[in-house]
Amino acid sequence: MSTADMIQDFVNSHSNFTFRELACYVRNREDISNSGLLWHIKKLIKQNQLSRLSRGLYGYPA
Repeated sequence: MSTADMIQDFVNSHSNFTFRELACYVRNREDISNSGLLWHIKKLIKQNQLSRLSRGLYGYPA
């Protein structure tokens, strides 16, 4: 399962979440750095599959 797929699975089960919550979820399945995880998050935000709600808080696109 790709990192983006893991993030999407997490998003589908959590309406909003912090970076730390997502990082714990992904790191239980894959070794990834903070910068790598942020890269995936930014990519999903650009694709309108994820939204930044506030600093460190993410959720479904508005």
